[in-house]
Amino acid sequence: MQIAMHILARLPDHADGGDKYLSRVDLRRIQLSGTLDHISLRHATLNRAWLRRISLRGADLTDVDLRQANLERANLAEARLAGAHLQGAHMREAVLRGADFRGADLSKADLRDVDLSDTRLAGAKLDEIVANTGTRLPAPEPDESQA
Repeated sequence: MQIAMHILARLPDHADGGDKYLSRVDLRRIQLSGTLDHISLRHATLNRAWLRRISLRGADLTDVDLRQANLERANLAEARLAGAHLQGAHMREAVLRGADFRGADLSKADLRDVDLSDTRLAGAKLDEIVANTGTRLPAPEPDESQA
């Protein structure tokens, strides 16, 4: 695990934004922790990965495969997860402030004690999520057709 973090931390900055860039990589079942803020993992395969307590603040995780990944207590604040596959992901107590989940599939995800009130969820699938009294969902957006 330390070797993987060392390699990921030494990635060159992406030319157009200064973020670390590692797209379309297959990291299924990998175990990572630490800080990978602002990394680009667009279209990466991370299903069943162990990412507990990792910091991916501001990361570009567009269309990433995180099915059944362990993201408990992970920091995904301001992360872009549009179109991500998060079916069955374990996200208990994750920090999701400002995250973009538009079009993502969160079916059967464990969202206990997660605050989704400041996230973008338009078009996201939330079928059979695991929630509790500590789970906060965003207020419904006003229906403009009735205005």
